[in-house]
Amino acid sequence: MGASSMDIFDTGIEIEEGHVYPGWQRPFEASVLSIVSEGLHLLVSIPFPREHDLEDFKHLIGYGIFEDKYPLVIWKFGKNFLLPTPCNPEFEKQEDPQETSAFFSGIHTNFSRAMIDAHGIIRILRQTQLLPEFIERLHILWTDKEKNWKNYNQELPYTFQTPTHLLWEKAMQFNFQAKSSK
Repeated sequence: MGASSMDIFDTGIEIEEGHVYPGWQRPFEASVLSIVSEGLHLLVSIPFPREHDLEDFKHLIGYGIFEDKYPLVIWKFGKNFLLPTPCNPEFEKQEDPQETSAFFSGIHTNFSRAMIDAHGIIRILRQTQLLPEFIERLHILWTDKEKNWKNYNQELPYTFQTPTHLLWEKAMQFNFQAKSSK
């Protein structure tokens, strides 16, 4: 199987499996979910991914939204990989209001994801389409005028105290049936 590549930032810069992720500076273990010109982009950094982590990450099984004080998006990969991902829509709107509006309107429904290792090398790169119902639900939750998104980062640690499998059980789940593109 050849390396996968894509232009997720609409800049003409291709990212490709086996290459260093753009902007990588030092090892970290975390995930970052953001709105980009193509839709949503998830960057996952696992410094020393195991073979089953890589294999699971290739296969998107489903995704969900855990609703608490603030919503949290959860991705289900392969057999064993559940990943809650924070995203502050106020920050996204400030970064690029056009991309955020395009995503909320359903123009851009791509979901790209990359897993990098300790050296910033892209180990897995995949792209799929998100279900319109999922985007609609996120739009409702992320544009809720009642929420004070300035407190989002302070509240997030309390949500993460709940085990991931319990977050998934309580999440509104969207089953993913379509095939991933490479």
